[in-house]
Amino acid sequence: MEPQDALLLHQWENRAEEWWLGAQLAPISMEAMQRFAAGDHDVWSDRQLRLMLEVGGQTVGAFDLYDVDPRSGRAGVGLAVGQAFRNMGYARVGLGLLMAYAFDHLGLRMLFAEVPVENPSSTRIFEESGFKINGRLAQWVRNGNHFSDLHIMQAFRTEMNGDA
Repeated sequence: MEPQDALLLHQWENRAEEWWLGAQLAPISMEAMQRFAAGDHDVWSDRQLRLMLEVGGQTVGAFDLYDVDPRSGRAGVGLAVGQAFRNMGYARVGLGLLMAYAFDHLGLRMLFAEVPVENPSSTRIFEESGFKINGRLAQWVRNGNHFSDLHIMQAFRTEMNGDA
């Protein structure tokens, strides 16, 4: 993530209609986003990491590790692709790169994703990338006036690389 990503991230993070997909409860100021984008981040102390996918000099998506647990070797995965770049395969490419970084560089053993059951395209992207549905949390996340179920999906390094 680079300081020039702040404007795009500010726009994406402030799309109120998508807040239910994450932990966002209120708008983020441009100043706060600029500080975040310009910050010196360490995945182990921050317990999170945001990587940007750039194609042809244009940022098309953000790919996150969150709740990074170095003791247990696991992290949650989140992704966001700009509306103009959806259904073009960038989510799958970015997720694959994030998984390779998490497993091969950081040495994590497991990644998990919390995917709304009513978002089958995201479920499919994770499944095609090697994640398996290992559980379902009923009425787990509020979406407007109703509560949505989540799939708990996991990918293990040993199942990706065949090593321990």
